[in-house]
Amino acid sequence: KQRGGKTWSYSVSLGTDTFTKKQIQKTKSGFATRSEAKKAADELEYKFKLERGKLLSKRNKFSDVVEDWLSTYEQGVKESTLNLRKKAVKKILPLWGNQKIDAITHITYQALINKFGRENLSKNYIDSLHQTLSLIFKHAKRQKLIYELPCLDITFKKNYSSEKNLENFLEREELFDFLERSKNSKYYNDYYIFYTLAFTGLRIG
Repeated sequence: KQRGGKTWSYSVSLGTDTFTKKQIQKTKSGFATRSEAKKAADELEYKFKLERGKLLSKRNKFSDVVEDWLSTYEQGVKESTLNLRKKAVKKILPLWGNQKIDAITHITYQALINKFGRENLSKNYIDSLHQTLSLIFKHAKRQKLIYELPCLDITFKKNYSSEKNLENFLEREELFDFLERSKNSKYYNDYYIFYTLAFTGLRIG
């Protein structure tokens, strides 16, 4: 708006305040021309969206963010690590794939972890899911798609009944059958790795 026929001012709406529920309105005057006022208003709006993690993006669905993250992540990790992350993604995408990344809050995230706990998934598997999700949300934050990480300060189930009294071994015949099948794995080294682990007692580390 032009004030008194001399200088120009702008008024920008920056959404609703989380606590007061009132509109956030920023006003400034003293610009010599309309274009100067418009430029300053645009810069303020852009800065606000950047800082609040609401920078507009056509690829802000969870599935889009996962795709973008994987395309970068796969360049710097071993194939075995990448396969582990892809396995976790495959579990999560049917649940969150179509959600907007900035709509996934701490409450939403905690609810998902609680769901996994009720399904009696193993602790290691839930840890893997959590680690993968943390990497995805950190990527989203770097891309200015979210302001806060929803994966922080999460409470995990203490007792994993499904892991108790687990007979975690193979009988001799089962072992040889497994090794024979591993020869047909699409990963060339699988047979040699499992054979070495089986007959030396070495741990995976």
